[in-house]
Amino acid sequence: MEKYCNFMRLPAALRVALASTLVLLCFNVLWALRQSSWGIDQGLATLIGAIVGLSVVAWQTQRGFKNLVGAQEAQAELDRLAREHAFTLQMKADTDKAERERRALLTAFWAEIIAVRSAVTEQVQATRIWGFMIKSFMEAGRPAARWNVFRQVGFEAPIYQANAAKIGIVDPSLGADIVRVLSKANSSAIETKFEEGIDYGTVFTLYQAREQYLVEWISELNLVASRISAANNGHQDPGTLESTLVVRKANFKFVLSGDDGKS
Repeated sequence: MEKYCNFMRLPAALRVALASTLVLLCFNVLWALRQSSWGIDQGLATLIGAIVGLSVVAWQTQRGFKNLVGAQEAQAELDRLAREHAFTLQMKADTDKAERERRALLTAFWAEIIAVRSAVTEQVQATRIWGFMIKSFMEAGRPAARWNVFRQVGFEAPIYQANAAKIGIVDPSLGADIVRVLSKANSSAIETKFEEGIDYGTVFTLYQAREQYLVEWISELNLVASRISAANNGHQDPGTLESTLVVRKANFKFVLSGDDGKS
């Protein structure tokens, strides 16, 4: 067995040459025996030659099958690696595409939030001016007027309306906050009618409530814009609307009262 293992360690070309030499040696021995006085039966010589020849053919066939199986296994491994590589490339391409779409959508939402915030800020100023006017009428003792309609300017968010179905590709926490702030901008002017009419005091209260609502909304818009910017630039998330509610309420109370929070 050990000699066979040593033989198998030889290079393939040397093994073939050695086997061929042994075969030729056998034929030479048979020829010598035939030429000698010993003599050998022709049938026996033919049988021995056939056995040796078939042994060589069998050995070569076995080696051929081994090489074929090895080549097939190597090709199968190459095919497997190629499929894995193609799958990895496709996964990376899909991930990159999804990330580009997510960033583009967030950028669009950020731009719309900034635009809505600007419009809401202007409306806060207008509401505050109207509130001061009504208050001055009351303090001046002007005759009470009866208001039948209270109008509120509406806001629109066309980008959000067109892409609301894609909000699923955004982080759930951030997506929920985006829906919360932009879903408020879903109408044109709003009119509240009072059949019996309302006086200056009630109108002033309505303007104050409207102003507070808008200031709170601006606070929400600012926070969500900051969250989007952080998400797109890899910065720390400043927190959700719910987690920052207490701090934001304190801030917009100062805005409404005109206090800076300092004694």
